[in-house]
Amino acid sequence: AINKSLSGKTLLLAGLPKIGKSEFCAQSPDTLILDFENGYNAHPGVKRLPITKWADVKQVVRQLKTPEAQKMYQNVAIDTLAEAWDLCTSYVCSQNAVQNISDIGYGKGYAMRDNEFANVLREIINLNYGLILTSHLKEKPIEDSEMTTLAPDLDKRCLPIVNGLVDIIGVITQTWNDKNESERWL
Repeated sequence: AINKSLSGKTLLLAGLPKIGKSEFCAQSPDTLILDFENGYNAHPGVKRLPITKWADVKQVVRQLKTPEAQKMYQNVAIDTLAEAWDLCTSYVCSQNAVQNISDIGYGKGYAMRDNEFANVLREIINLNYGLILTSHLKEKPIEDSEMTTLAPDLDKRCLPIVNGLVDIIGVITQTWNDKNESERWL
């Protein structure tokens, strides 16, 4: 039998803006949401922490190690991943007293940021929490075609890190039924 619980699994959930990624996180049982976009005003009662800097994330991870947190939460959601990536970049720049990641010579800044980001995500996973990562989708043209494809809207260095960590990549989309009501699909 397949276990339908997200507990202990890592999921990248990608979708167009306002399609229900945050709602998915809010409806996941025993989930602590790290809210990078302040997107839960329409979801009263969710367990969320507003995140404004990467140091906040590092503090949360320290707290997730406590027995109290481990009894309270099964999952951690990062909403959205692109915002988390940007804050991680700012953190590494600040730690190295530079304005841009490229100002840290010989590509070291990129490596430092990539390692910092991956290590924090891995630490959450290694604490046996399920991890829900959300991302917007972006439309990309297919070369030599009139068609387009959708892909997670993540930095070209972020996507391989995330892809290496996740168990499941889900795209949330919607269709409209004959009553003109929206139905979401994963």
